[in-house]
Amino acid sequence: MDGGRGGHCFEQNAVLRPGRAGLHHHRAGARVTIGRAPGDPLGARSHMLLRVELPQGPHVVTGLVAARAAADRRYALGGARLAVHHLAGPSEQRELGPPREVREVLERDLLVDTSGLPDLDEHPARLSPAGPTGA
Repeated sequence: MDGGRGGHCFEQNAVLRPGRAGLHHHRAGARVTIGRAPGDPLGARSHMLLRVELPQGPHVVTGLVAARAAADRRYALGGARLAVHHLAGPSEQRELGPPREVREVLERDLLVDTSGLPDLDEHPARLSPAGPTGA
């Protein structure tokens, strides 16, 4: 979580216990390649993914997910859907607009440093809600 670059994937994948449901699974380190120019050296394995073997075939938990607790609320972002859960009031949910609005929420509300991801706005498919996808 140092440097405002997340850590949610490690937390989420440590909590998920597919083995308890009888599912075979594999946790693996991964590299984030968005924003990397062709030919640039690969970065560190700073992301974790979870591959689950389902009867339909292997699936990887994927998508943009971020969350942050503030003193009076909790922010939760899943793809382009933002939820704000207020301690002293009702929750709010809304769909964000273009990818630049997702970037603004990441920076302003979730305190994620997106400066190393210059092409984030050009990849709306990567902003899809998290969920199983074929591997």
